[in-house]
Amino acid sequence: MMIDSLISKLKEAREREDIDPADLDEILGVGPGWIETFEAGKTTPTVDFILAIIRSLGMDIADVFKDIDKSTAKSILSRSIEVENKKSHGVKGAEMRFRYNSYLAKVFIPSANEETFEKVKKTFRDNLGAGRKTEAVVEAFMQLVSLWPRANPSDIWWFMMQRLYSDPYFHPATEAHRDFGQSWKRTAGWALERIIVEHYRERLLKSDIEIGIFRREQVTEFLEAMKLNFHAEAHKADILLLDTSGRTKQCFGVAHVKASIAERRQNDQSFSSALLSKNFYSPFVTMDCKSAPSSKPHNKGEFGLPLDDADDRRGDKRKEFEEEGYYSGCYSFNSNTIPTPVGQKATARIFVINFQTADDAFTKGAVAARNRLHRG
Repeated sequence: MMIDSLISKLKEAREREDIDPADLDEILGVGPGWIETFEAGKTTPTVDFILAIIRSLGMDIADVFKDIDKSTAKSILSRSIEVENKKSHGVKGAEMRFRYNSYLAKVFIPSANEETFEKVKKTFRDNLGAGRKTEAVVEAFMQLVSLWPRANPSDIWWFMMQRLYSDPYFHPATEAHRDFGQSWKRTAGWALERIIVEHYRERLLKSDIEIGIFRREQVTEFLEAMKLNFHAEAHKADILLLDTSGRTKQCFGVAHVKASIAERRQNDQSFSSALLSKNFYSPFVTMDCKSAPSSKPHNKGEFGLPLDDADDRRGDKRKEFEEEGYYSGCYSFNSNTIPTPVGQKATARIFVINFQTADDAFTKGAVAARNRLHRG
């Protein structure tokens, strides 16, 4: 049986049940227009999607698939991610399953659960369906790190958010032609900056510091007032930190935000060095995402081992902070990142932080940098 015959059979069943295509979209939790797109033969549904339609219409699975051939089965791919409640070593959480290259990967997320994931996923899908891509990522991520306090934020970002966003079924069917891998790279950058601003805004305001993403003209004005010995293009200033304690706001720092250490960090190093030469704050904020494809991937990050008394096995990325000091410090939201050991001398330190509190090393560094500027 060819795929068009299968879709025709599902369409006939929907019409018999007198269910509108848009209503079935809503029942299935997908973006608007997918049922119409399938039934028009414009794209092929996955096995999971077909099974969901069958269950929703009360059809008999054996009857639907009794004539299906192997070539048709191979043309139908699986969905992006599944979450199931589990326990690991006595700890409650959920197992996340997804395709990772040729592997069926499994990652345990402590304090996670299937029920909250489904609710967040629906909100995520609704936002994408309305064209609010950046807002969808920001809202879903902030909800998940709040609902799952013991989860590694970097795991949620690296394993979950990327795959949810790249699943075409969460977007309107009219966007089925898009390369969502490329779209994720752009949207994720904007979303991560927004997440950092939202996380720290209220806490920093208590210390007369404003953190924000500003219009290009405003950024240009603030950078010119800093009189850097470097031509800093406004679009390279991801997030500004402003001192609001005086009559006028003054920029005293720029936060460089990247999902991974390798991501364009060298483009920011000259800018950061110019900031540091004037005693401004120049933190590097990251999810420190990195893992190798496997059935049980480990999001180990990119820093590797710290300095050991007996042997220095540090990699170049760690040394760029601890020895070369291109930035004020590195603030990682990956709980697997190994921070700079207490007592070790370092030009700039690596810190591990999370989204459970904004009263952390990043905030302390910002307040100290603003106070140094006043003393200077």
